[in-house]
Parts: sequence; structure tokens; C-alpha cells
Amino acid sequence: MKLTGWLKQRAWPIGIVTLVLCVMLVVLDEVEKHQLQVRQQARPTGAVLPVVSVTQVKPRQLTLDVKVLARLKPRYQSLISSQVDGHIVGFSERLQEGVVVEAGEALLQLDDSEYQAQLDQAKMEHAQAQVAFLTEQRMARQASRDWQRSNQGQPDSPLVLRQPQLEAAKMTEQAARTNLKRAETLLSYTRIESPYRAVVLKRHVNPGEMVGSGQALVEIMSVDEFELVVALNDKQWQLLADDWQHRQARLRDPISGQVWQAGIRNAGYFYDNDTQLRNLYLSMANQGADGGLLPGRLLEVSLPGQQVQDVLQIPESAYTRDAHIWLLGQDNRLEKMTPEILAVMDDSLVVRPPSQSPGTFRIALFPQSQFTVGLKVNPTEQDSLNGNAAQVAALSGAIQ
Repeated sequence: MKLTGWLKQRAWPIGIVTLVLCVMLVVLDEVEKHQLQVRQQARPTGAVLPVVSVTQVKPRQLTLDVKVLARLKPRYQSLISSQVDGHIVGFSERLQEGVVVEAGEALLQLDDSEYQAQLDQAKMEHAQAQVAFLTEQRMARQASRDWQRSNQGQPDSPLVLRQPQLEAAKMTEQAARTNLKRAETLLSYTRIESPYRAVVLKRHVNPGEMVGSGQALVEIMSVDEFELVVALNDKQWQLLADDWQHRQARLRDPISGQVWQAGIRNAGYFYDNDTQLRNLYLSMANQGADGGLLPGRLLEVSLPGQQVQDVLQIPESAYTRDAHIWLLGQDNRLEKMTPEILAVMDDSLVVRPPSQSPGTFRIALFPQSQFTVGLKVNPTEQDSLNGNAAQVAALSGAIQ
């Protein structure tokens, strides 16, 4: 009983404290709401919007160029081997790696005495065969005349008119002539020449060595004629002009800006097993005394494309890293678009416009990572800014 009375005496102070705390919380909440309302009222009615540089583009008709990168290769690369056995008796001082040699220039000379003797022997045998053949021709004509004068009808053997002897002499002369040509060819093999204007890649022999038939002598590659193998996917093939076989491709060095022309030779009628791409083959000659073309150079290849209707040409600076562009709606709010890129032209992209498109699109340049869908911005036409990304960022400031 005493404990119950004691609790009743202590209960009313606890209730009063609880009530006071509740009142304080309500008062603090009202004060915070009032302060927030005061700050909102004190904020300027015209909030500062991010400044965004924009450009206006309209759907138009364009002739596309299909652009890809390809590496320049020599049209010819040869490993020259010896066709005969012989001792090296002549060695060009220009037969060094990296040196350009002219077409027909002598690189090596083998000892030709044996092959010169074979040629002389072949010439003698051919001359003797010619004499035998001419003699037999004369004897055959004489035998024919004698038989006709005898008036004895048909001879009982072709030997009477010397036809087999004449045929044998003719075949002997032909064999001697063939043997003579072979001897001349073997002798010519003792002089090793460059088959075209080329640069020496590697030398496999040295002066004074003995070489055998089939032995590698020197490796060269052409410096005046080149080819490019361009790999295209199915979409790029569809964008090529209908008459691409009769057109030329434009080559450009991405670093120096130099430009060349190349002929389109033919297409590869197969798909690569690894990449599932089809090849297009281009060939060209070095243009000018110092055309600046060297094998291994990576070039930008522009292939003739088709005409397309109702496409947008937008600057590359409007394209984001995550493959989007930002549009501005009527109320200057940002809208996100994932474009279908048809081609790349210089510093711009050719894309399909969105369906149900208006007449003109406003494209945001130099997109910022803080861009969000629905964000209201202050658009500035491209001409009113210098187009410098740093200046645009400075004007935009931090997006709240």
C-alpha cells in the first residue's frame, strides 16, 4: 500500500515533463518551417539557370561517306631466291637493309662461266640441228621430184620420199632450240636483279658465299605501289554507293591531313571467320616524287556512299561518352536521345532524327555529366560563344 501511494505521488510530475517535451517539439517544428518559408521568400524569383551552348539543325539530304581506318600495305613483297648454283662474284654496295633499289638494278652476280659454256654448247648444237634440218628438207624435195619423174604411182614406204627423216630432223632442231633457250635462261639467273622499285628488308647472303638453287638471297617490298584492305560490316556495305566499283576512295592521314586517291579494285566475296566482316580491296601508286606514303601507315579511308533523306548532321562535341545527345524542348528542358549513327563526316555525325520530329532541333553542345532529363537550362546559340568547352563550362557554372 505504501508503494502504491508513493507511485501515485510521483506520477503527476512525470506527466508534466512529458507534456512539456511534446510542446517544445511542436514549437521547434513550427520554427523550422517558418525559417524555411522565410528563406524561400528571400530567394530571388528568377533562379540562375545553367548556360548551355546549343546549335540548331534541320533534317536534310546528304551524300554519305563511309569512313573506316585501314593500314597501308605494299602491293608486292618478295623473297628472292637463287635459281641456280654458283659462287657470288658480284655484290652491289646498295644491297643493304633500308636502301631503295630501282627496278632492274643488279643486286648480285654469280659466277657464270659454267652457264656460259652450256650456252655456247647449246648454240653449237642448235646450229648443227638447223643444218641437218635444212639438208633434209632439200633431200626430201629432191626425192619427191625424182619419184614424180619415175611415174611409178604411190611409193611403198614413206622412207622413199624421206618424210620420216625430215620429221626427225625438224624435231631435233626444235629440241636444240628449246635447249638453247634454257641455257640462255640459266645464264640470266646468274644476274639477280630487283623486279620492281623496292626497299631492301633483309639480306640473307654476303659477298663471296656459295649459294645453291632455291636458297633465299634477299627480301624486298615495293615502295611505289600499295594496297589497302578495308573491313566493312553489313551496315557499311549497305551504305556504299551503287556504283562504288567505278569510283575512287579518298585517303587521309589523320595526323598530317595529307590526302590521296585510291582506286577500288574489288570486293572479297567471303566473311572473315573471326570478325564476320567482308573486305574491300583498294590499290594505288605513290603520287609524286615524295608522296609521303609508306607501308604500315594508318589512314582514314572515305568510301563513296549513298544519298540519304531526312537526316541530322550534328557536331561531334554534342555526342556523350555513353552514346547520347541532349535536345532542348520548347520550354528549354533537356531531353535525352540515343541516336542511330549512319556515318561520320569530318567533325560531325550523321544520325537519324527521332520519330515525329519537328522542323528544327536544338542540340546541346559540350554535354556535362550533371545533365538530367527535365533540367531547365538557359540556351545560348553557338555563334554567341566561341565554341570553347572551357568557356562554356565557366559560363554554366555548377548545376544546382
